[in-house]
Amino acid sequence: SRDWSSDVCSSDLENSLAILKKMSREANKSIWLVSHKDELAGRVNNTLHVVKENGFTSYNTDVDIA
Repeated sequence: SRDWSSDVCSSDLENSLAILKKMSREANKSIWLVSHKDELAGRVNNTLHVVKENGFTSYNTDVDIA
């Protein structure tokens, strides 16, 4: 199995992130970006950290999820 995420260049990532942020502002909605790339965590307003361990999933976040 190939990890295609390694093929995404940084300019593509920047452009995609800019589009998502613009959509979020214009629609006044939260958009959740799901990624395994740790470097994105500091570039977005909110993060949700999900961990699967021993068959159970747990999460923590810096915002309330309704």
